[in-house]
Amino acid sequence: MAQYLLNVTAIWLLSLLVFDLLLKKESYHSYNRLYLVTTLLSGIFLPLIHWSNQTVIYGQNNAVQNAVEIKARIADNATIPNTHTDWQRYILYLYIAGAAVSLLLFIIELGKLIMLYRRGKVSAEGAWTIIETGGNHAPFSIFNYTFVSSKAQYSTEQWNIILTHEQLHSMAFHFVDLLLIQIVRILFWFHPLVYIYQRRLLMLHEYQADRVSAVQPRLYGQFIIEQAMLTRAPAVSHSFSYSPVKSRISMLNKKSSAIAKSKLLLAVPLTLVCLLLFTENSFSAKFSRQGNIVKYRGNTIELSPPSIPDTVTVLDPVTGEQRTLVTRRDPNPIKLNGKKIYTSDDLDAKNTLGGPATNKSSFSYDGIKEYLLSNLSSELSKLEDGYYMLSVNNVVINEEGAIVYYEYGGLRGTSNSYPPKPHPEVNPATSEAVGKRVDELLNDAPKHEPAYYKGNAVPFLVTGVVFLNPFQVKNHKLVSI
Repeated sequence: MAQYLLNVTAIWLLSLLVFDLLLKKESYHSYNRLYLVTTLLSGIFLPLIHWSNQTVIYGQNNAVQNAVEIKARIADNATIPNTHTDWQRYILYLYIAGAAVSLLLFIIELGKLIMLYRRGKVSAEGAWTIIETGGNHAPFSIFNYTFVSSKAQYSTEQWNIILTHEQLHSMAFHFVDLLLIQIVRILFWFHPLVYIYQRRLLMLHEYQADRVSAVQPRLYGQFIIEQAMLTRAPAVSHSFSYSPVKSRISMLNKKSSAIAKSKLLLAVPLTLVCLLLFTENSFSAKFSRQGNIVKYRGNTIELSPPSIPDTVTVLDPVTGEQRTLVTRRDPNPIKLNGKKIYTSDDLDAKNTLGGPATNKSSFSYDGIKEYLLSNLSSELSKLEDGYYMLSVNNVVINEEGAIVYYEYGGLRGTSNSYPPKPHPEVNPATSEAVGKRVDELLNDAPKHEPAYYKGNAVPFLVTGVVFLNPFQVKNHKLVSI
């Protein structure tokens, strides 16, 4: 969520800077309005886009390392409970309270309009419904309803100005923008840039209505000044007195040059920049490694130095002959963004990832396994019947309880009998596809209570998240074993 809000803020801030520096003073009001509405919505939805293939991180040897046996706890619809810390709950409660207050204020504004309508003198004039309220306020409108203090206080020219002005608001569907900005204000009540967007949009609405209404600019400008001295209208309507007056008057006769039209093309590079920098794509999720330094999804992971090669004697299950293999243990992550990554032996708190742990050594093994297998059931059930093993190792959990790094060791068939029987083959493409789904699941996994050392939240390393207790596929369905 924090990354989403950062991306939203970056898109809105960049878009508003471009608007204020290059577009705000130009007279292409329809384009500027479309620009503001589009960038407002882009800030909300672009950070949600996940449009590139995932980078699947493989262990250096792509083999099972540091294996530990864990008890299988597969359930058809099992999920990991999302355990929030106290401060996360407080932030959630604060957000809900703020959104509720914003919604209440919106309802109050609507209530004011309804009360003015009920208490006012209602009459029809063409397609318009005129409500004379008797109050000391400037004319304002919503849909085809125009609210004025009294028709008698305006001359014929002034009344024609008001009706033409408000009619243009209706014909341009400015009320759609007002409704949109009110919804965004409720959802992002805490975000200051939303209110800047609202002011810019309301100003453009007045520019558009002023430009067509001002047949006599001098008379029109004088009328704007007179109305600006009156009380402002409800926020959910268009007010004739919307200020700043000076900007509206100066914009009445302004015509942008032909050269200024080239500024309209700015939306294209701006969109590309937002897509590349503020969506989850191959650039933001890029995996790179130089020596023992890995960069992944904005984090820097330092790996331990490579181990000294060793030899191990194994029995070939096919020929029955002994073979000597040279092995090298994969490096483990030891630092996250310059901070030490702790292991289960260091911690002074029990596991809360995937449920309470009975001892430190079982920190999050079962939870990660259950989370992955329960969410991979549709992919894994397509395998042929048999026993399989899924390898995920060196999972790094940051101080906030989020998984930020892991190593995928692949999906392979295995045997659950002795002597071993031939195990099912797994197509490399299938293993790759499962790896990409694992990447999605681990990067979107819910946050949990982080690990603690001496009372402080610290990065934590989960090693050996390898499913040596194989899972079984039978009749195209995952089976507990």
